[in-house]
Amino acid sequence: MAFIFFVTSAEYIDARIEAFLKKFSNMLEKMEKKEMEEVRSSLIRLKQLSDVHLKEEVSRNWGEITTGDYLFDRLERQASYLEVEPKLCKCSFT
Repeated sequence: MAFIFFVTSAEYIDARIEAFLKKFSNMLEKMEKKEMEEVRSSLIRLKQLSDVHLKEEVSRNWGEITTGDYLFDRLERQASYLEVEPKLCKCSFT
């Protein structure tokens, strides 16, 4: 099975991105504090999971090499940030 996407205009893509950001921003604003905390703690647990197969570790680390980021401790850093940050997302979509 394959999907083929034809991009006809950058304006359309930009409009869809803006629509997504507006919808996502509204969703975050309406989210209860308890629900936000549940999402945050779930993300922390997910990022702290150990790799089950060697392939997962190799793929993650190879991705760091190919992008040139070399943040081999990216998941640990993200989990640490989520642990100390009281609000999951303080975003501005402008």
